[in-house]
Amino acid sequence: MSFVAELKQRKVIRVAMVYLVVAWVAVQAASIALPAFDAPPWALRVVILLFALGFPLALLLTWALELTPEGIRVATGGIGSKRMAGAAAVLMALAVGWYYYGQPAFRGDEDNIAQRSIAVLPLVNMSGDPDNDYFSDGLAETMLDMLAQVPDLKVIARTSSFAFKGKAEDVRRIGKALGAAHLLEGSVQQAGNTLRITVQLVRSSDGSHVWSQQYDRPIADVFKVQDEVATEVVRALQVSLPAAGREHLLRKRTDNVAAYREYLKGNALLPGRQVSAMRQALGHFERAVALDPGYARAHVGISDTIGLIGEYASITTAERERADRALARALELAPDLGEAHAARGAQLQRLGDPGGAEREYKRGVELAPGYATAWQWYAELVLFELGEPDRALPMFQRAVVLDPLSPIIRDMYATALVAAGRLDEGEAENARLLADHPGFAHAYDTLSRVRSARGDLAGALRALNREFALDPSAIARRYDRCMLLLDFGALAEAKACAHEAMARDPGEFEPLLRRIRYDGGVVQYDRRNHYWAEWCERNVENGFCRPVSIEPSVAYEKTVSWRRCGSAQFAY
Repeated sequence: MSFVAELKQRKVIRVAMVYLVVAWVAVQAASIALPAFDAPPWALRVVILLFALGFPLALLLTWALELTPEGIRVATGGIGSKRMAGAAAVLMALAVGWYYYGQPAFRGDEDNIAQRSIAVLPLVNMSGDPDNDYFSDGLAETMLDMLAQVPDLKVIARTSSFAFKGKAEDVRRIGKALGAAHLLEGSVQQAGNTLRITVQLVRSSDGSHVWSQQYDRPIADVFKVQDEVATEVVRALQVSLPAAGREHLLRKRTDNVAAYREYLKGNALLPGRQVSAMRQALGHFERAVALDPGYARAHVGISDTIGLIGEYASITTAERERADRALARALELAPDLGEAHAARGAQLQRLGDPGGAEREYKRGVELAPGYATAWQWYAELVLFELGEPDRALPMFQRAVVLDPLSPIIRDMYATALVAAGRLDEGEAENARLLADHPGFAHAYDTLSRVRSARGDLAGALRALNREFALDPSAIARRYDRCMLLLDFGALAEAKACAHEAMARDPGEFEPLLRRIRYDGGVVQYDRRNHYWAEWCERNVENGFCRPVSIEPSVAYEKTVSWRRCGSAQFAY
């Protein structure tokens, strides 16, 4: 009897067919049920693996066991037992091999987490109308936001991935610059009332195509099309988006095309931290809110932008109150919006509540783990307010990984390296940033810190002068010049600097004269307003600092010579 005939006689082929049908139905049901219960992305893969391993076992049992009127007995004889055992072993090996190596997009093992990284590049608008960029950009951002909800998937932030818009760059160079193993790219073409959307996944290491798909959709509801295509792309990439993530995405966006366009324009102006550009961004966010008062992310944009302008220049009391109202409205509209909680952390930090700020930052990164700005601001709190550079550095590194081309994030990472005493590394990072972004004004502020830490007052002043030339509206940076002179013991020059700055903007620089006392080379730091106070609390006994009682607050003093105080990186 042949091997095939014996398979039929022992009903192995019949059992195989029934098993495959049942397994297929079960896997389809699991693919629907598991995401509904927010199961982790590996759960479905495990279900498929179990069915795949069960298949050869079922065939072996069918071969080996025989159903008789007396019950089940072990079948004996047969010419194909060794062949059957060999086939089963091969099937099991293939199942295990598929689980670890056979998935086309991302592998699920934790050791290969670097492969689970992706950058969503801006889709090419092929309609010939630049005004339609909002749709192609919006579709890319929708896919990016959806992918960012997937656990254990590193998604590069929009600031970095959109830096390549309109540039014919090699995908391998883009992948290396972004630190992404995979790139999602494509195009959008409009023909009458139909949109043709082409999306493809590319492996950045060699430029090979992993997967591609084309979608033809009516243009009647552009946001519905974005959601539908983005959801299909996420599914095609074999990653699981929790149902809660989809709901979160829908709650934080708008269905108003014009409002969405204004939001995108405002968001694009923030990373450079130019005061004039930030004021333009504020106008875009305000228009977005006017078009859609329920747009939570636009309200966050207003709050963040006013707060940033206040750090670089000056804001009025009315603007500060406007920022507070916008943030309160954002939290009311979307209480689980990570960006809103990060904005609340920044607000509390400015109000002198580091404990409350840290709680809000933690909540922000929990809700939006892919939001690089939240990690940056949280790290700044830990560095400047809590005085823990070693704890802050991994947070800055996380922000850099998520948004590797953001100039402000790279700049603050360089500052953190200097603050941690890794001066050479900080200087090298600052040099790379200036080479990539020579017009980024704030990088020269960091360069001045490096020069100051090396005892080079002239070099530090030159760096600050370059910063002023690039962004003359950043009047708050003149405060740094005054503090620099003071820390080098140039008391008369520091006092002249403070009076000159105050003459330019009395409301902004009056606190400078209140916080600095020119008395025998002693600088006073208020515990509530300056991170030096925390350092001084730990160094009272060694004579570097001494407490002074000033009602209604308690302050600390340190000698003007930062060399005696050590930690030159905290000269500001």
